[in-house]
Amino acid sequence: MDDIVFAAGYYDAFTGSQQSMYPLLVETTAFDSTLLLPEWGECAEVFDAAGVTVDVLRYPERLDKFGGQLLAGGVGEKGVTGIWLLSYYLDVVRYFRSNSFDALYCNDVRSLLLFAPPAKVLGIPIIWYVRIDTPIDRIDHVGVRLADHILTISDGVRERFTDEELSTYGSKFTTLYTGVDLERFTPIEEDEQHKTETNESVTFVEVASIQSRKGQRELVEALEPVLRANEHARLVFAGDHAEGEAAYRRDVKRHVSEAGIDDSVEFLGWVDDVPSVLREADVFVLPSENEGFPRSILEAFAAGLPVVATDAGGTDELVTDGTNGFVVPVGDTEALRARLMKLAEDAALRDEMGAAGRRTVEREFSMMRYTEMFEQFVCRHVFNNERKA
Repeated sequence: MDDIVFAAGYYDAFTGSQQSMYPLLVETTAFDSTLLLPEWGECAEVFDAAGVTVDVLRYPERLDKFGGQLLAGGVGEKGVTGIWLLSYYLDVVRYFRSNSFDALYCNDVRSLLLFAPPAKVLGIPIIWYVRIDTPIDRIDHVGVRLADHILTISDGVRERFTDEELSTYGSKFTTLYTGVDLERFTPIEEDEQHKTETNESVTFVEVASIQSRKGQRELVEALEPVLRANEHARLVFAGDHAEGEAAYRRDVKRHVSEAGIDDSVEFLGWVDDVPSVLREADVFVLPSENEGFPRSILEAFAAGLPVVATDAGGTDELVTDGTNGFVVPVGDTEALRARLMKLAEDAALRDEMGAAGRRTVEREFSMMRYTEMFEQFVCRHVFNNERKA
């Protein structure tokens, strides 16, 4: 059986990108799989507990930098980093040779940088899964050349690449939408109904790490009139602040206080039981500046909620404006406010759109469909056989 090594560069977390990779190792049967990480951490613990083979190829502390810091610095510092990186590449080459993998799957930009060059030297096919529409010019420039296959989580994500890159390397690109667990995320049953059957009571929720690109500040500004006018309206933020975003979280909370709506806004911090949070809500909101194909929207739809989101990344490939939610331009607070007020005032519309959202994910974005499409892609285009086609 063919063997894929799945590489992830961000080892001490199990969030969006790691969660999307999880079913590809745990639920697929068309190939053997191994997870490769540069250090042991939360990611390794989760996959190890699921019975996945986890290999750790530790790198020098010099390479343990994130947020663009690995390639930062002056000429001298970059030269030293390059030497350490070349040394690590030799370790990766020895590891690949000892395991005879048939393909390398890079789950993020960092894993592409760490593991793809040695794989290229050894002739191992490289799959790069791109999940966000924010360009990283130097790495994107190298990545389109290194990767044999580039999976994008949405069509919109391709906008991060230049026209020249898309023209030259367009045959490498395939869109693979992720999926959602339809058994874990379910609409609330009528006999469990907790929500008031009036238009006055409404709870808005955003499930996302608190950081500027997720638009929590803009959401507070958009909802201020609703929260001031309606004592039964609430806004809930579920998620801790991202690394380096503590100041932004303080700014959002300060704005809430200055607006006098403290009693109507709740910050839950990190939440393990997201389904329960969604089941207590009426409307899901995601006013992001950039996105890929938001897992949080899939989960909200599966929970039967209408969604109001910005047109970042591939969001408008998921949210059909006026059917299962509303799509507004990035940064347009007035348009966001208008759509939120419309849903706040119309419980029947909320129910109608929420039901349409559930039908959307049942039809197009189940976890089973996601894993089957990945298996078919790998067997047809990487291993050149039709076993799962």
